[in-house]
Amino acid sequence: MEEALSTARAYTAAANATGSSFDNTSGAMAISLVESKPAYDVSDNYGRSSNYMYCQRFRSAAQRCGHNPPFRFLRSRGCWLPSRQTNRGFTALRDQIVGCHCKAVCCLFDQATPILENGCPCLRRSGVSYTAEGLLGEFHKPIFECNSTCSCALTCTNRIVQRYLSSSRDITQSNFKPYRVAERPGVGRCLIAARHINPGELVCVYLGEVVPYEEACRREQKQKLKYGHNYVLILKGFAGNSLVSQLCIDGDAPGPDGFKSDGRLVNHSCDPNLTIALVHVDSVIPYAAMFAHRPIPRDAELTYNYADCVPDAHIDMSIVPCRCCAPNCRGYLPRVV
Repeated sequence: MEEALSTARAYTAAANATGSSFDNTSGAMAISLVESKPAYDVSDNYGRSSNYMYCQRFRSAAQRCGHNPPFRFLRSRGCWLPSRQTNRGFTALRDQIVGCHCKAVCCLFDQATPILENGCPCLRRSGVSYTAEGLLGEFHKPIFECNSTCSCALTCTNRIVQRYLSSSRDITQSNFKPYRVAERPGVGRCLIAARHINPGELVCVYLGEVVPYEEACRREQKQKLKYGHNYVLILKGFAGNSLVSQLCIDGDAPGPDGFKSDGRLVNHSCDPNLTIALVHVDSVIPYAAMFAHRPIPRDAELTYNYADCVPDAHIDMSIVPCRCCAPNCRGYLPRVV
């Protein structure tokens, strides 16, 4: 797996939609992550050889704890889990994370200094993800934000998703969120831009309960019977044509305080204005963060493509009618094969 991943590092979003024709959220909101080209620099390996990849460090953590970390027990802020069992594998992995010592100019990249010579290990590890204004600069690549071992504050320019998560409870009940929940005739609930949204701006994060794949499939069917569609987001990682990782998030599962993510209400469109980016914070489990990839005017519906950047050979059309009304609408929701 290390060799395959070392030659392929760009993620592609895809979707596997099945279910009723109630609305565009019908079916499994599945995201396939196809790694196809280098997307971030891995030459800074903390004194190790250049072929010592991220996945090898993960394996090292598994060896230190004596077993492979069970993904159903990996905890990530915002992804609540039913088990309280301590995950020794995750603790071992986090012990290997190197943080930065940025303070006054948190992780800001000096254009005159090559990234490999920059003093910030976070920038050397994954490059510059956000601008000084907090906008995503490059889509379809994994993002590694500053972590719990970093010295920088929450105001750091490399903690965009973390700032959203820290204020998510307040955002859902304030006038500062960039969207509002609305009803669309013939579709159901959706998210509408409450103001103008700039390209690269973080709109929301798909949060929920992390569950095993078998449980995710069971919940898909249960939710389809209850709602006519489901809110199970499936993240799949591929090396070539081989499935190497799988993460399932049930967006319909309430958190400890009863909070449900608004991200589950984002519908599909064949001409979307949002893109999902994978953002890592202290964990191998990424957040599914939704960023605007073009200017979005006020009152426009927020949407993303269930089969974003997936080659046509890997896309099949489901029997669920697509109601996006875009000029390039394919007529039916896409699914990955």
